[in-house]
Amino acid sequence: MYRPSLAVAYLNMGQLLATMGRCEEAESVLKLCVSLDGSYSKDPMNHETSRVSALVTLGKLHADRGRHLDAVQAYKHAVAILPPYYNSRVLFSLYGDALAQLNRHREAEMWHKAALEVGPDHVPAHLSYGKWLSKNRTRIHEAENWFLRAKKLAPGDASVYKHFGVFLLEQERYSEAASQLVEAVALEPEDYDLTVTAATALRQAGVSLRAEEMYRKAAILRPQDASSHSNLGAMLHLNGKHREALSSYQNALRISPDDRTTLDNLNKLRNVLRRRSRAA
Repeated sequence: MYRPSLAVAYLNMGQLLATMGRCEEAESVLKLCVSLDGSYSKDPMNHETSRVSALVTLGKLHADRGRHLDAVQAYKHAVAILPPYYNSRVLFSLYGDALAQLNRHREAEMWHKAALEVGPDHVPAHLSYGKWLSKNRTRIHEAENWFLRAKKLAPGDASVYKHFGVFLLEQERYSEAASQLVEAVALEPEDYDLTVTAATALRQAGVSLRAEEMYRKAAILRPQDASSHSNLGAMLHLNGKHREALSSYQNALRISPDDRTTLDNLNKLRNVLRRRSRAA
């Protein structure tokens, strides 16, 4: 299938298996890639780059499955064999993220700063450092500055508005959060989770009709997701559109008949409709 010593072939196969969700196979192939001897390689630079990239991919694979200590070990190994020509900014940023998950905050900050040093215009590094800083209540202002720097670097990048919006949402600055998240949705209109987050921010900001529009959009994006209809129903209910809310709750229950939150909301709505019927 591929030359037994060609590192890039193992790297590509490992990355493909990872994207297919075949994690154990991907892990085995990536480890094989790292173990290859490049003494007789016709392209030693490509060989070494592939080995480091395999470790970066392996680290991400571990981190995505919550195995943060294994991720740190993979990134540490990558740093140890890092050639001077390798673009290390992603590696350093991911290393910082993994260390933060283990509450090794001093080391995490060191690697986040290293990522920014080698990639001062690398937007993901700005976002990672901003998110890391935001976990410390005494460094919120610093965190915001890094998000703002990311916006200046990439004013058309939806991920920048998304992460900045989520940061503002966590600070309970709902109007500002909604503004950022709506902008993110405009840039990535097919992103369901982003659309729901924007709708939530709008609701918390008290912009009920705009929140309703966003929940409608989410229901269109995922018509087979019960929560899409349940969320829309709750917003319609709040906005006094009771018949439409009833229809949305029923749509949700057709998909997920035993959802307790939807059933409770539906009962509350029926009580409202009964009281209105008696008063008429």
